Parts: sequence; structure tokens; C-alpha cells
Amino acid sequence: MAGYKCKKCNTRNTVLKEWIELGINRMVSCENCGHKMNLNLQPKQVQQTPGTQVVENSQAHNHVLESNGGTNVVGLNRGKANKYILQVVKSEHYTQNLQIKDFKNTLKIFIGRNPNNIENSEVDKDVFWTVNDPYISRTHCLITVLLNNGKAQFILEDLKSANGTEVNETKLENNDQILLNIGDEVVIGDTVFTLQKQ
Repeated sequence: MAGYKCKKCNTRNTVLKEWIELGINRMVSCENCGHKMNLNLQPKQVQQTPGTQVVENSQAHNHVLESNGGTNVVGLNRGKANKYILQVVKSEHYTQNLQIKDFKNTLKIFIGRNPNNIENSEVDKDVFWTVNDPYISRTHCLITVLLNNGKAQFILEDLKSANGTEVNETKLENNDQILLNIGDEVVIGDTVFTLQKQ
């Protein structure tokens, strides 16, 4: 298991596998003495695949996914690659499913009431999934999708949302990252969605 050594007490602290695969730059605290330090890990190199595009109802769309009905599609290539969907299971407000397929390296999916106003986002690369639910934050959470040896991995992170994010009835703390598995149930506000493989 990977880790880092505390500069104050020399205790070896463990690091989440997802942090190593994704790369992180965040403040961490020593499990033994509580000393805070900045941990900056570069992401692992992942397999190259065809590029990412977003369409809505077969029309080119500007990477901002609104809740107007149907299923949004991330990616256009029709190869044998796996396809995934963020499927809305419960919502008091009409929200579209989000289909994910054939992307290059990493794909960031920002989720919220108005997620396209995010600092440090790359508008030409990132996807913004708008969920019309008054109980979620403008920028509620982030799903980072990455390819690791040809296998897609989905990392969910709460972005300091007001009402929090739950995965399988477990609430995430602010900025926690968790690996999503097929069938996991995510609750944000009054909206519930799952990760499914197609």
C-alpha cells in the first residue's frame, strides 16, 4: 500500500489508491500527530483512447448538459468500448440520464444546479451535468472518470456541498473521494442516481 512519511514524527501514513491513480494536490494530516502537510501526487499514466465529444439528441452541444429530457451522451465513437450511464433513479425534478463512452485519458463530470461556473475547469474538456434540484448546491460534486489499463474507474468527490453527498447510505465528508462501483446509489438532495454499465 502506498503512503507518505510525516515530516514531524516520521510516521508512515497510507494514501488512497484513487489518489495515486488520479493524482491529488491537497492538505493532509498525519494519522499519528496531526501535523498538516501538502501532498502533491502526479496522476499515473493511463491508456490513450479516442477523444471525447458531447452530444444531446444527436446535436453538437457545448459540454453543458441541461435537464431537458432524454439521455445525454458523452463520447461519439462507436467502437467496442464499454458504455456506462449515470441513471436517475429518483428525482422530484426532471433530470436526464448521462451516458458515458469512449473518452480520452480523464473525464471530469461536474454535477450541480449550475455546475458550469467552476473555477479551474476546462470548458472545452469537462462535462457539466445540470440537475434541477433546489436541495443541491450549484456545484455539488465531481465524478472523475479515468482509464487505467483499459478499465474505466469512477471517482466521486463531494465539493463542499451544503447538504452533502451519500453513496450507499454513507455520507461523504467535504472533499472525500470514493471509488464508485457499478450499481452504487448516489444521493444528492432529493435526487438519486446510480452508475450502470450498458
